[in-house]
Amino acid sequence: MLEKNKIRKGISKLHEQAPKSPPLEKKDTQEAQFKWEMEHKGGYRLIYPAEDTSKYDKFFTHNQVSLYQETAASQARATLTRAQLDEYNVIKNYYYIILKLLLLKNYYIILSHSS
Repeated sequence: MLEKNKIRKGISKLHEQAPKSPPLEKKDTQEAQFKWEMEHKGGYRLIYPAEDTSKYDKFFTHNQVSLYQETAASQARATLTRAQLDEYNVIKNYYYIILKLLLLKNYYIILSHSS
């Protein structure tokens, strides 16, 4: 038990003494990542981004609509969700009307007893 406490204290001291580096800006981290990727290509060659990107522009100019909005399954899910929402609203309105009628009935009973 004593050794565990010593280890914990030692670790906490290391964390306190560790020099804190200033946070890197996004641009710096992107440049560092790109540099690392260029140094570690593993025998592959870089094809994009290239000096002439016209060859690959057609792949980036597609419609910005999500691919999932186009599938039959996603359309079926959307239709089912709308149907369930409509059913929920009908039931909610039904209970709301019943509650109003019960409150009115109780209100009239109270009025009739108070006279």
